Amino acid sequence: ETSRDDTSGGDTSGDETPNEVITTADFAAALKEQGGTAINSSNKLTSPFKFGKFTFNGGYFDANGKNFNTQGANPAISFTLTGVSNTISFTMTSATDKGSTATLYKDGVAYKTFDTLVNSGDTANANVTSLKAGEYSIGTKNSQRISNLIITEYATATEDSSGGTTDDNAGEDSSVTLTEAEKKTITQATNAIDWQLPSGGWGKNYDTTTTFTSYPNDYSWKVNGEFVGTIDNKATYTEMRLLAKAYDINGDAKFKASFDKGLAFIKNLQYSTGGFAQIYPHNGNYNDYVTFNDNAMIEVLNMLQDIANNKAPFKNIVNSEERTVCDQMVQKAIDYILKAQVTVNGEKAAWCAQHNPTTYAPEKARTYELPSISGCESVGIITFLKKQTNNQAAQDAAESARLWLKARAIANVTYSQQNAPNFFTEKQGSYCWFRFYDLTTGEGYYCTRAGVVYTDLAEFYKADPERATGYAWAGNWLQKAGLYY
Repeated sequence: ETSRDDTSGGDTSGDETPNEVITTADFAAALKEQGGTAINSSNKLTSPFKFGKFTFNGGYFDANGKNFNTQGANPAISFTLTGVSNTISFTMTSATDKGSTATLYKDGVAYKTFDTLVNSGDTANANVTSLKAGEYSIGTKNSQRISNLIITEYATATEDSSGGTTDDNAGEDSSVTLTEAEKKTITQATNAIDWQLPSGGWGKNYDTTTTFTSYPNDYSWKVNGEFVGTIDNKATYTEMRLLAKAYDINGDAKFKASFDKGLAFIKNLQYSTGGFAQIYPHNGNYNDYVTFNDNAMIEVLNMLQDIANNKAPFKNIVNSEERTVCDQMVQKAIDYILKAQVTVNGEKAAWCAQHNPTTYAPEKARTYELPSISGCESVGIITFLKKQTNNQAAQDAAESARLWLKARAIANVTYSQQNAPNFFTEKQGSYCWFRFYDLTTGEGYYCTRAGVVYTDLAEFYKADPERATGYAWAGNWLQKAGLYY
């Protein structure tokens, strides 16, 4: 791709890079220059061959040297597009009477499948416009000849007649037929925009398949009479992933604008120490604590790390500067997590479901959620830390917490809160853990809505049957995550 900057004072109104045309003749010449090491005597590729921005992964040249036969390779050709709006076209010819097809993939996902060619010699032209930047490939089924592959890249937005700018890729391209799944994504993302709060976040207890009419009473907590955004019950980060997927599909600017508001909200959630509150603005309640409960903070970190690592679906919706910011947010959060790890009797244990943002200490949430060590939320933290392969301190913290929980496994049982009054059922090879462990003794316990602690299950059920059957007091969390070893 050539630079769009013009310092000569000349006209730069073209707003596109030169076409890049790949012909089989050019490809064959490049292979011959390499001394034939990538092609055998039958003109068949023996290994992937890079030519310009294209990598040819499999196939061979016809005897006449005019067509590259993909021989059903998937992907046959792969390449990277960097412009904001790109066009791909090529000619395909069936080389078999079995029928053949070609499919364009974006970031490993099928984007468009072209006409099926039935008979040997059948020919069709493939053309796709308004493609976002990303990793692309062309795969084929059965033998198919690919020729005249042409790409046009548009590197910047163009200026319209009113003096404003227009994104070449804004809006849905009518020439691309959307799948039913893509249509559903677009609809749900459009609905999500309407549900977004002024703070940039979202509430909970709603469905993106429904159009917005008014916020339900339990949409979120309120501050000064107004609903606040939250990351509880998978809120906000779920909508942001949805918006990024929708933007990948059609590049509509409204999806990016909503996503950017959501990212600003996530930034506001993070304390200077690195932890994330459950809501913003703050309400002076337990929601202001750093919240691991229901994996809220960890799921936010998973999203931020996907953004920082330029993973789908965030490759196009976030620029490199924001990716750097997201990485810094993740690193700060890891520092907080390491400092918040609870120690019991001199031994590194695990984490509470919520911690103080400045002292790092475990904190109380609802009346039955006392300062404690969580056998549930700690597993999400361990899983996240173990992914930080270049951070030895994170690895050490994760392993010490895993071993602490492993030592407290309840062997050969399963648990169900609906299975009153016994709750636990024998099952060989199954392991369970308490939801809460005492900070001083490290022993598991139950707690009534009045805040009274019990270690005997029968007595607990007798004292508060509503809480006994209405909360997950145990589970197979460590084993389910593959961490019991």
